Amino acid sequence: MTSLTAREQQIMALVVAGRASKNIAAILGISQRTVENHRHNIMKKTGSASIPALVRAAINSTEDAMTTDEHRIWNEARKESIKQNQQRAAQRAFKREMFTPYLTLNEVIDREINTAIDDSMRASYHWNSTRKNI
Repeated sequence: MTSLTAREQQIMALVVAGRASKNIAAILGISQRTVENHRHNIMKKTGSASIPALVRAAINSTEDAMTTDEHRIWNEARKESIKQNQQRAAQRAFKREMFTPYLTLNEVIDREINTAIDDSMRASYHWNSTRKNI
């Protein structure tokens, strides 16, 4: 990883932290296309074919060279990334619950019974009203 430039190392750290190119560009004040070019160079220099492979390469190369403080900072950044992902997942789950309400078995049964009663009452009313016309 020593062949990476300082900017590439910055971008690699943000990619490993789970940031998208658009977010990295906003953080560093550069264009999204520049970030994508740097990401391409990073992948090429590290020989990584995917982001998970890049993360493994970053972890393997930095664990040996990191001091205790760097380990602490790295772990905090990783924990923060995990926390953000969990929060996003919880928000998506909450939105799904808002649109598809959770019903208990009793509520489903009550709903079906009420529907059946309504249907039979409509049929009975219809039968009685047609009978009067005869």
